[in-house]
Amino acid sequence: MIMPKYLFRFGFCGPDQLKSNEENDWDDESSDALFIEAENERVAEDWGVEVAEYLVRRLFEISNWNEPIPSWKESAFAYWIEKDVTSLPKDFLDVRLAVKTGELPSFSDWYKLLYQ
Repeated sequence: MIMPKYLFRFGFCGPDQLKSNEENDWDDESSDALFIEAENERVAEDWGVEVAEYLVRRLFEISNWNEPIPSWKESAFAYWIEKDVTSLPKDFLDVRLAVKTGELPSFSDWYKLLYQ
């Protein structure tokens, strides 16, 4: 059975942003998106939350962050399932990572997308 794909979008702060925000009283953040193959929108959103937590935690781990790594979930960043994917540029959609529910994306692939 072919399951539908949902575009999960989420905001986050990387280590450099968090440090700059704290030092300068800024509120800078990044955002990204990935496709999640799931039985329904709710399942896709729930898995997207887990994926965002994983990706952001790994971002802090590779930066040799010297303090406790902040939880993406506890930081209350915005996230949602995009309702109208056709409104987004094709070149943006074509490079988004895609996973199935229960599967984590390649962190190195995501990192390359962010910082290429």
